[in-house]
Formats: sequence, structure tokens, C-alpha cells
Amino acid sequence: MLQTFASWALIIALVSGCIAAAAGFVGTIAGNRAASLSDADANLRIANANARADEARLEAERIRLKLAWRRVPPGQAEKLKAAMLGFEGKVNLQTVELDPEAYLFWRELSEAFKTSGVETLDFVGPNSRAFGVTVKGEDGVKVEQVARALLAAGVAVHGARIEKSIFADVEIMVGSKLDAWDLSEPH
Repeated sequence: MLQTFASWALIIALVSGCIAAAAGFVGTIAGNRAASLSDADANLRIANANARADEARLEAERIRLKLAWRRVPPGQAEKLKAAMLGFEGKVNLQTVELDPEAYLFWRELSEAFKTSGVETLDFVGPNSRAFGVTVKGEDGVKVEQVARALLAAGVAVHGARIEKSIFADVEIMVGSKLDAWDLSEPH
């Protein structure tokens, strides 16, 4: 009887050991699977956070470009000079008062025209409602040459028209920057 009892105890111990081993094995698999799911979830969250950070950087850059002041770097001035070769006539550059960005851009454009050999007149006027850069004059050929020269230099021209010009052959109005007034999404 003692031997039977010992046999049964041995069998119970073996079965318990097997059950413990199986439970440990299942626990390890479940733990690894949970860790894999946690890693996958963490990786997905990291990817989403990186995507949102990239979108935020793009939005910040879009706003920075809209608010950046217009300038005439030397390369642009050289392109303007090349495009103005052979121009005969006076150019009147005007700007709005009380807009420091437009004033600085106007000064730099004026200098670029002067170094191109173009006779220029400069005028700061009370026209506080002008936006962008517009070109006008009575002679369509001259208006077109000046507008194309500005475009060749990378200056956005928001209008070119044939219209009576009082002070010079061609008048350039440098108004406030258009983009700075609209921070909404592009349409």
C-alpha cells in the first residue's frame, strides 16, 4: 500500500510538474505576444506622432514663408539687370507709407533698377491700400519689358496694365505683401 501511495504521489507530482511546465510555457507565449502587441502599438503611436510632427513643421514653414519679408538678393538683381538691357525710359517706383516690409522691398527694387542703368524716380505715397507689385504705363512694350524683367528676377507681378502714367514711362507700385494678409489654407 505504501508503494501504491508512493506511485500515486509520483504520478501526481509528474502531472503537477507537467501542468506547471505547460502553464509556464503558455505564460511565456502570452507574455511574448503581449509584448509584441505592446511594441506594435508603441511603434504605431510613434509613427503617428512623427507624422503629426512633420505636418506641424510643414505648417510652420508655410506660415514662415507667408510672413517672410520680400527681398532682392544679388542674384535677383543681376537677373533684373540682364532683363532690362536696352530699356529706354524712366521708371517710377512707388510704395505705400507705414509698411516697413513694402518700403524695404521698394528700396531694394529701386537700387536694382538703378544699378541696371535705368533712370528711376522714387516716391513714397499715402496710398495705403495697394497690395502686391503692379506695373502700369502708356507704352505697352515698355510695360511688358518691365513686368517680364520683374518676373525673370523672381518678383511676383500682380498686375500689368496700359494706363496713363504721370511721372515716368512706367510706374511700379510696391504695395503690402499679399500673402501676409491671408494665413488660411490655399484654395
